[in-house]
Amino acid sequence: MDRRGHEPLREPPPAGHVPALDGLRGLAILLVLAHHFNILNPAGPAERSLILLFDLGKHGVDLFFVLSGFLITGILLDTRGRPGWLGSFFARRALRIVPLYYALLVALLLVQPLWLARDPATLSASMRWSAEAADGPWYWLFASNILFAIREGFGLQGLDVTWSLAIEEQFYLAWAFLVLFLDRRAMIVACAALIAAGPLVRLVIGLTGGSWLDAYLLTPGRLDALAMGSLLAALYRSPDGAMRRRLPHLAGWVAAVAVSGLLFIQLGRGLNGFTLPGVVIGLTLVGALSAALLAATVELPPTSRWHGIIAHPVLRFFGRYSYGMYLLHMPVRNVVRGWLFPHTPHLTTAGALLFGQQALFALVATVVLCLVAVLVYHAWERPFLSLKRFVPRPQAPADVSNSPS
Repeated sequence: MDRRGHEPLREPPPAGHVPALDGLRGLAILLVLAHHFNILNPAGPAERSLILLFDLGKHGVDLFFVLSGFLITGILLDTRGRPGWLGSFFARRALRIVPLYYALLVALLLVQPLWLARDPATLSASMRWSAEAADGPWYWLFASNILFAIREGFGLQGLDVTWSLAIEEQFYLAWAFLVLFLDRRAMIVACAALIAAGPLVRLVIGLTGGSWLDAYLLTPGRLDALAMGSLLAALYRSPDGAMRRRLPHLAGWVAAVAVSGLLFIQLGRGLNGFTLPGVVIGLTLVGALSAALLAATVELPPTSRWHGIIAHPVLRFFGRYSYGMYLLHMPVRNVVRGWLFPHTPHLTTAGALLFGQQALFALVATVVLCLVAVLVYHAWERPFLSLKRFVPRPQAPADVSNSPS
């Protein structure tokens, strides 16, 4: 403790590898898998309740947004102004994101239509994929979220998940340059403004005739979650020890308010039904809850119960391979569903058999996905990641690592 009886101020959380943050990534991807690995067709109240629970898993994407905002903004703040920092940021980001993403596009947009065209039985599927390939520029340029908003529907399964990646890349392309002109205090103000702008943009879209999908998919409507993570990154680099000590306490209050608000909205099925309150307010509350979980993960000591849960090796495993799992889980789902239930796209049998079939599918699909993600990571992603040694991240001098930006 210092002379005033305070706990010593810890260093800002590093922007790179942190085991507990791997666990938070793992929680996010497991939520997404729970949502997309649901193949139930409700035949009664029990099935409807389970589907409602599964459906909440889609908000794992919001947790990804907050976590990504925190890590990427931390990298920018820790390296900006040093020689080659911006080029290093974009090069390292490309080596992480582009290889697997473009490999997926080649497989689904270029190879798959030709492969399906070889068999008359799959010719119609080949034509659908060929039509999707005609919209290829939207995917190649990380703009699929705009494409989906224009067409008022997602892409074919396997490409439908690319919308969230497009939002992140669009945000950081602009955010990295904005960081050039903002000191840390101005960045805190900018983050607060973006958090307020998110629900306001969604409200304006809804009131001017736009659909809930427009509000959900377009980057201006998702600024709040990304900015919440960015705000935490800026606050944790504050030289004001008192402010940083208050953050865990504030996170508890934020979590309590967010959960209360989400429960209130859910009573009217607004959160899952994509009503105006659900999209406008609900997404902000989910982002706030995600930010509170992130603050707890970073700030609470390793001996805390929460840290023990979130840093569990199982969650860290899923977090380590979460990027590949996210991009590949829909193709894996479709293949496994074809293996297990070739004639029943959605399970409709009532009772225990229904839940047993769902559990079997989720287990097999998850195991297959883990095997595929690990194989793809080590055989394809890791060689590209090793190239980061040629574009090292600029290092901060040791004596200014805790100074205001």
